[in-house]
Amino acid sequence: MSESTKIEIDTGTEPDDFQVAATAITRAIRAINNNQRGGDGAEFIAHLLATVAANLGSTEAVTAGRPGS
Repeated sequence: MSESTKIEIDTGTEPDDFQVAATAITRAIRAINNNQRGGDGAEFIAHLLATVAANLGSTEAVTAGRPGS
């Protein structure tokens, strides 16, 4: 969806963590695609997931809440 077609609804509350993260990742990948940041999108996502796993203490912790994972 392009920026010109986004519809944002002001609910008067702060955005949740998912929305904040999605917005940050979108901005970072746009910057990569516009050559304003090094690397590529896949590299960014891989590094991001590795960082989250490190923050949680293990790769298993990333999927701990998903049954069968």
